[in-house]
Amino acid sequence: MTESAGPGESAMTTLALVVDRVAYGELLGRALDNETDLRCVAVAGSAADVIAACVSEVPAVVIIEGSRDTLNVATLDELKSAWPATHLVVLTDLADPASTVPLARAGAAALLPQESPLDEILRSVRCVGDGMVLVSAATLDAARTRLRGRQVKHAPYGLAITPRETDVLRLLADGNGIASIARALGISINTCRGHLKSVMTKLGAHSQLEVVVLASRAGLIVDND
Repeated sequence: MTESAGPGESAMTTLALVVDRVAYGELLGRALDNETDLRCVAVAGSAADVIAACVSEVPAVVIIEGSRDTLNVATLDELKSAWPATHLVVLTDLADPASTVPLARAGAAALLPQESPLDEILRSVRCVGDGMVLVSAATLDAARTRLRGRQVKHAPYGLAITPRETDVLRLLADGNGIASIARALGISINTCRGHLKSVMTKLGAHSQLEVVVLASRAGLIVDND
């Protein structure tokens, strides 16, 4: 959990790691511990092992690292069943963006490439928890690339997307985060989130990645390349 901070101190966020590669997990755990606001409490090779290691202290965030061959929805289900309030940050092979949609639906709060740099992992750990699924710009760009030439010309009948929602979708598909989109459109971050959540509801999407995929297929995002 996130530990309370005293006067003049930063809140401490506890983390645990579920990793395929033990050496990588140990290095990442040490790097996280070097941050003044983070503390790694366990590193293990499976969800069951990390849950057993954290009996006395539930982590606020669990980072899950693995390839598409080893990482599956069952791992996220096991962690969410044990710790419903814990945020899950997934590092995996995102070569096929559509394969990450089940992970988002299973409770991933962030989806990043397996070899993401430390600064991107730290940014995601510190940003999860606002109800949106964070997806790397590289993943969104890959989704657009795979969908080129597959868009239909018109939106589904009865689907009313406002001009502002269209602007948010376009900027999201270009790899921009919520804060960047809000700045570009001259609106508040909360307003931007509201537009995005509205579009997600209309399209039945559960993540930023899925809304880009579905919007592209519906012809709501035009590729100018």
